[in-house]
Amino acid sequence: MIKTIQRAVLGIAILPVMLSCAKQTLELPVDETTKKVEISVLRVYMAKLIDVKPEEIEYNEKTEQFSLLGVDQISRQKLTTFYEKSIK
Repeated sequence: MIKTIQRAVLGIAILPVMLSCAKQTLELPVDETTKKVEISVLRVYMAKLIDVKPEEIEYNEKTEQFSLLGVDQISRQKLTTFYEKSIK
């Protein structure tokens, strides 16, 4: 019985510490290479990959997503990563 009470008190004492740790968020650094490659270059690259005309691919600056037929397909960051790996 005493051990149960001790465990309950210990659990209540540790709870605020655990909750405060959960509130911390990590901010990832922005990858500078994402901003280096022009949107037009990425649009042409993506068009070649999926065999469509570059004009059919749209880029949304708010969401930083490339889309085809109004459907988001890939983020700028991911497409830039693929593009950079392809030119090495």
